[in-house]
Amino acid sequence: MSRVGVFASPDEAREFKQLLLQLRAAGFALNAGRRQAAVFEAPQEFVVANTTNEDVPPFAVMQCISYQDGAIEIQKPVDRYGQSGPYLINGGREIKANERGIGRNIGPITVHTDGSADTEFQRLSAEVDQWYAIYNPAGNLLYLGESELRDSGDCVFAIIDGYPQVIVCKTGGSGIAAASGSSPRTMASAECSIYEDDGTGVMTDSTIDEEIYNIMSTSVGANAFILASRNDRGLWVVAAEDCAE
Repeated sequence: MSRVGVFASPDEAREFKQLLLQLRAAGFALNAGRRQAAVFEAPQEFVVANTTNEDVPPFAVMQCISYQDGAIEIQKPVDRYGQSGPYLINGGREIKANERGIGRNIGPITVHTDGSADTEFQRLSAEVDQWYAIYNPAGNLLYLGESELRDSGDCVFAIIDGYPQVIVCKTGGSGIAAASGSSPRTMASAECSIYEDDGTGVMTDSTIDEEIYNIMSTSVGANAFILASRNDRGLWVVAAEDCAE
C-alpha cells in the first residue's frame, strides 16, 4: 500500500479532499489553526469478513449477520430496514469472496447506488439482494451530492442519519386487514405507497412501495392515507389513519 503524505493511501487522500470540499461548499472555513467544534463524527471502521460466494464492490452496502474470529460477517442485504442486521458501507476496495475488508458506519461516506437519488437530502436505503442503495423516503441515508471518487456516476456522498420517525403512506385498493389473536398477536400487512414531502408540505407518491403492518383490531380502509412508524424489529407499523369520508 502506497502512502500519500500523512494518508495511508491515495483513496484516503481523495476522501479527505472530498470532505474538505464539501465543508467549504457548505460555508465552513479553516480558522487559522484555532480549534473548532467538529462538524461530522469521523467514520468508524470495522474488519468485515465476506463469507459470500461473490465479490463485494467498492462502497457497497453490506448487512451484518454475526461476529466471529475477530471480524463482522457480512452478506448482501436481505431487507431495507435492518430486520436481519445493521448495515456497514464498504471502503474503496473490492472485497473478494472469502476475504476480509473494512466497513464503515458513521459520518460522511461514499455509497454505491443505482443512480436513483439526485437531489440534496433525499433519503436512501439498502435494497434487497443488491450491493447498492436506492432512493427511498423511509431510508437511513441522506444524499449530500455526487462522489468524486468514482467516474461512473453510480456513487454518491451521503451521511448516515437514522430512519425517519414516521412516514406517510397510502393504502391500496384492499386496505390492510385487522390484526388477529391476543397472545401471540399477529399483525396483518399490505403493500402501501410511500409519499414524500418536498419540504414545503406538498406530498407526492415516491413510487416506492413498502409492506406496512397493522396492529389494530380494526382494518385500515382502502386508498387511505396513514402514518407508519418503525418498530424494534424494523417493521413499519400503522400509527394513525385518515378516516375522512
